[in-house]
Amino acid sequence: MNEIPRELIEQFASGTGSVFAGAGISFGAGLPGWAKLLEPLRVEIQECPSSASFLDVAQFYENE
Repeated sequence: MNEIPRELIEQFASGTGSVFAGAGISFGAGLPGWAKLLEPLRVEIQECPSSASFLDVAQFYENE
Protein backbone atom coordinates (compact mmCIF):
# COMPACT_ATOMS: atom_id res chain seq x y z
CA MET A 1 0.00 0.00 0.00
CA ASN A 2 1.32 3.47 -0.89
CA GLU A 3 1.82 5.98 1.89
CA ILE A 4 0.41 9.48 1.68
CA PRO A 5 3.27 11.95 1.09
CA ARG A 6 4.14 13.97 4.20
CA GLU A 7 3.91 17.25 2.26
CA LEU A 8 0.32 16.46 1.27
CA ILE A 9 -0.62 15.69 4.86
CA GLU A 10 0.97 18.95 6.01
CA GLN A 11 -0.89 20.96 3.35
CA PHE A 12 -4.27 19.57 4.41
CA ALA A 13 -3.43 19.91 8.13
CA SER A 14 -2.63 23.60 7.61
CA GLY A 15 -5.80 24.18 5.59
CA THR A 16 -4.00 24.88 2.30
CA GLY A 17 -4.56 21.54 0.54
CA SER A 18 -7.04 21.06 -2.27
CA VAL A 19 -8.44 18.18 -4.26
CA PHE A 20 -9.10 18.22 -7.99
CA ALA A 21 -11.32 15.42 -9.24
CA GLY A 22 -12.59 14.56 -12.69
CA ALA A 23 -15.55 16.41 -14.21
CA GLY A 24 -17.82 13.42 -13.76
CA ILE A 25 -17.72 13.89 -10.02
CA SER A 26 -18.42 17.62 -10.05
CA PHE A 27 -21.20 17.47 -12.64
CA GLY A 28 -22.94 14.63 -10.82
CA ALA A 29 -22.88 16.67 -7.61
CA GLY A 30 -24.25 19.77 -9.34
CA LEU A 31 -20.94 21.63 -9.03
CA PRO A 32 -19.31 23.73 -11.76
CA GLY A 33 -16.97 22.22 -14.32
CA TRP A 34 -13.48 23.47 -15.17
CA ALA A 35 -14.64 26.25 -17.51
CA LYS A 36 -17.07 27.84 -15.07
CA LEU A 37 -14.69 27.41 -12.15
CA LEU A 38 -11.53 28.77 -13.78
CA GLU A 39 -12.79 31.43 -16.20
CA PRO A 40 -13.10 34.10 -13.47
CA LEU A 41 -9.50 33.36 -12.48
CA ARG A 42 -8.33 33.69 -16.10
CA VAL A 43 -9.93 37.15 -16.26
CA GLU A 44 -8.39 38.16 -12.91
CA ILE A 45 -4.83 37.20 -13.89
CA GLN A 46 -3.30 39.84 -16.17
CA GLU A 47 -0.40 37.66 -17.39
CA CYS A 48 -2.58 34.67 -18.31
CA PRO A 49 -3.14 34.42 -22.07
CA SER A 50 -6.67 33.73 -23.31
CA SER A 51 -5.35 30.60 -25.04
CA ALA A 52 -4.13 29.06 -21.73
CA SER A 53 -5.50 25.63 -20.85
CA PHE A 54 -7.46 25.10 -17.63
CA LEU A 55 -4.37 23.54 -16.07
CA ASP A 56 -2.29 26.56 -17.13
CA VAL A 57 -4.85 28.96 -15.62
CA ALA A 58 -4.70 27.09 -12.31
CA GLN A 59 -0.89 27.23 -12.39
CA PHE A 60 -0.84 30.95 -13.25
CA TYR A 61 -3.18 31.55 -10.30
CA GLU A 62 -0.99 29.50 -7.94
CA ASN A 63 2.13 31.34 -9.11
CA GLU A 64 0.50 34.72 -8.55
